[in-house]
Amino acid sequence: MLKTLHISNYAIIEEVNISLDSGLSIITGETGAGKSILLGALGLVMGKRADTSVLFTSQKKCIVEAVYDVSGYDLKDFFSSKELDYDQECIVRREVSTAGKSRAFINDTPVNLSILKELSLKLVDLHQQFDQLDINEEASQINALDAVSDNLSLVFDFKEKYKRYRNLLSTIENIKSRIKQNAQEEDYLKFQLQEFEELELQDNEVEELEKEQNLLNNSEEIKRIGGLLETSLQNDDTSVTEILDQLIRELRSIVDFDPVAEDIRDKLLNAREEISDIAQLSSRMSENIEYNPNRISEIEERLNLINRILNKYQVQSTAELMEIEKDLVERYESFSKMDQNLDDLEKEASEKEQALLKLASKISNNRSAGGKILQNRINSILHDLSMKNARLKIEIIKDQDIRETGTDKVSFIFSANKGSSFLPLSKVASGGELSRINLALKSTIAGALTLPTLIFDEIDSGVSGQVALMMGKILNKLSKDHQTICITHSPQIAAQADVHYKIFKTDKENRTFTHVSKLDENERRVEIAKMLSGDPPSDEALNNAKQLLQLT
Repeated sequence: MLKTLHISNYAIIEEVNISLDSGLSIITGETGAGKSILLGALGLVMGKRADTSVLFTSQKKCIVEAVYDVSGYDLKDFFSSKELDYDQECIVRREVSTAGKSRAFINDTPVNLSILKELSLKLVDLHQQFDQLDINEEASQINALDAVSDNLSLVFDFKEKYKRYRNLLSTIENIKSRIKQNAQEEDYLKFQLQEFEELELQDNEVEELEKEQNLLNNSEEIKRIGGLLETSLQNDDTSVTEILDQLIRELRSIVDFDPVAEDIRDKLLNAREEISDIAQLSSRMSENIEYNPNRISEIEERLNLINRILNKYQVQSTAELMEIEKDLVERYESFSKMDQNLDDLEKEASEKEQALLKLASKISNNRSAGGKILQNRINSILHDLSMKNARLKIEIIKDQDIRETGTDKVSFIFSANKGSSFLPLSKVASGGELSRINLALKSTIAGALTLPTLIFDEIDSGVSGQVALMMGKILNKLSKDHQTICITHSPQIAAQADVHYKIFKTDKENRTFTHVSKLDENERRVEIAKMLSGDPPSDEALNNAKQLLQLT
């Protein structure tokens, strides 16, 4: 419940303090006195944006402070989740500096506007959540229906899931678009990889091929030199090994008495063994190579192919080519992964869609039940408001298309008189009828939402007399369960107040000032009389005002 409202340096309000009670509080005043400004100030502590234009005087900051009694409402978890101090009395303050900078506080803890709005929705509404309700719009009609159908938490959950679902669909479309855009590149990558696969490039292949090519091109010379070495070293009477054998034999006669001769003989024996090994190597060298023109042709073709690929990719070595191949493989695999990712996401989207449809079905069933309750309550109130033949119906059409609020199309259709066709509200309801339907709808929603404080701004538009009196009685009844604040021009509604406040303005030194006064019983009678006949009120108006007050 809103206990007090302090406003300082706001618009044409220099300073105002209002103490509010439970029940029905009525605010009246002449046009331009500042009734809407009062609500604007309250809007600041409910999270609405502000700038320097709200300042009464630009020399000091604007302060709006609201004190709520939250003892009867389960808000401890909310305060805890926002790391705010909890007390049975909650103080919400908003400040706007001379530079236009805004600060918000809950129990003296700085908070951002989103937290301020979230708390306000739990404390004061219809003004913020539903006062801007356009009952001609389907979105507003669904919102009202869900409030009565105990669907608000389900729809909130649905909207969160739907948002994630839409984001997922957007991701899928982006991937599909990328796959389509990359199709040509993917085909070219596939062609390049096929080229590399056919090439079957090996590490150091060019070096090895060039080495083999040189050997084959010089095979005759290698065989000639190998044969020459073998013959000269071993296979001839004058070969090196024969000469060494002869020298070793000569040394035998002196090795027994000359140590140097023995050393020479040993070295010659070693040399003889080395020369023999060299001769064998020379033999193998000449035996292992044959001139092969076919192999030379194969090598040349292979080297030409590799060089063509090297030139194509403008690199110098096979190592660089193999790095390019590795990069091509990774890029091609990324396309394959994109395809797999798309499959996975489409599967996930299908699962989310089924979950949404299941939740939408539950929401729809609740709406079907709640719709009957809502239309019956509204029709009952309309009957009390002198619309005895008026009937409102709530049509709910189930659809397979998933929207933010489910799969239902909701339409409030209205017939004002017997025999009249049911048509959308915007086509058949007059201004006064819409006011009464609006009150009936809001009072029903209020009961469903169990909000502490309800605010109605000129709900009496287009009505007067007995209808306005009945509207006042409905507001008074509503105020038994909710603190209700109503700004009105109707004397019949004003007469139903538990507490009556008058907003008036004064002029001083070229400035206009707004003031708020709580009226006593006599002042109420005079104020209501003025609303009936003007200022000054006539005796008849005073008597009528007295009679209206006696009807409460």
